[in-house]
Amino acid sequence: MVEAVLDSVVLSRALLGEDERAVAVLEKAARGELDLIWSAYVYPDAFQAIVSLAETQVLSTAEAHAFIRLALSIPCRAVPVQEMASAAAVTALARRLRYRPACDVTLAESRNVRLITADPDSAAACRDSILLT
Repeated sequence: MVEAVLDSVVLSRALLGEDERAVAVLEKAARGELDLIWSAYVYPDAFQAIVSLAETQVLSTAEAHAFIRLALSIPCRAVPVQEMASAAAVTALARRLRYRPACDVTLAESRNVRLITADPDSAAACRDSILLT
């Protein structure tokens, strides 16, 4: 099976139906065609985006809860930050990335898989990436 690391912005866009390519990534995972891996940071980052939409009344509270439940049901491997903390710090410093994107790059490169990201800096820093803008 093909594996890929997904960042939190792509997950948020997919959950909210904002990007057809991001939605297609989740659909492939649901069909068992893609094994998703992400840093444990993805959940709080994606959920903050959803909560912010509820706070500004773009989403109802019920819709926000539904999106969060959907995110938790997506088949994936959430990797604890401790497993990459030191290596991600080195990546961040060496490639001039923010720490959380460096976690995504480090995770993808340590597993020799593609990074699917909405961050141009992460895409440029990673050996194998797809940029969804």
